[in-house]
Amino acid sequence: MRDGVWQWNPSSAVALALLLLMPLRGKQVRWLDQGLLDNEVFNITSQRMVPNTHSLANFRYQNGQSHEEIYGSGSGALQLQFDELNSALEPVIWSSTNKTALWGK
Repeated sequence: MRDGVWQWNPSSAVALALLLLMPLRGKQVRWLDQGLLDNEVFNITSQRMVPNTHSLANFRYQNGQSHEEIYGSGSGALQLQFDELNSALEPVIWSSTNKTALWGK
């Protein structure tokens, strides 16, 4: 509620749609990232990675490194990955969480 008026937030509907369409868990869907700290973001219209123009794209941690330098890859939910079978870049939904964390224990 804002200023006494209820406003609809589409994030719950989008999360539910993703849960129904993709083999993801609830926390994975809630933690999907826009990639605002990434150097490039996926453009749905052009089906390509384009330079990130958001103000956070140039963010640096206190040690001077970017998000991608620290974690080794972008964090945006939509990314391009090389498909060796088709020898092409394919759009994927990147989830930064997995179910295999406990396997080595």
